[in-house]
Amino acid sequence: MPENYTFFDLHEAIQAVMSWDDYHLHEFEMLNPKTGKLDRIGAKGDDYDYFGDESLVLEKKTKLSDYFTLENKDALYTYNFGDNWQVKVKLEKILPKIEGGITLSALKEKEHLFQRTAVELEAICIN
Repeated sequence: MPENYTFFDLHEAIQAVMSWDDYHLHEFEMLNPKTGKLDRIGAKGDDYDYFGDESLVLEKKTKLSDYFTLENKDALYTYNFGDNWQVKVKLEKILPKIEGGITLSALKEKEHLFQRTAVELEAICIN
């Protein structure tokens, strides 16, 4: 995924790859490379009841490149807090920029292309 994509864009990509319909709440957990603390990244909404002292980092404003580095490669995506479906997101490599690269909407039309990106998705269902 391009470096200017946000965690919201990554959320949409995961939804497409997993054939989920975005009916449930979700969030990412990832180490903040600037603070060394675990951040929770997601969307605040009427249905989201956030517990804890830390503020939720807004996914639509937070670029993947602000968190993912060659030293900071792993994030955890949790979807459907009731069933606690989790996807491990791992940065495999950083590719050079390609002028006129493919857009997220084009990738959505061809979901199989997501499997060829530099992000490895591993679904883990926890009951």
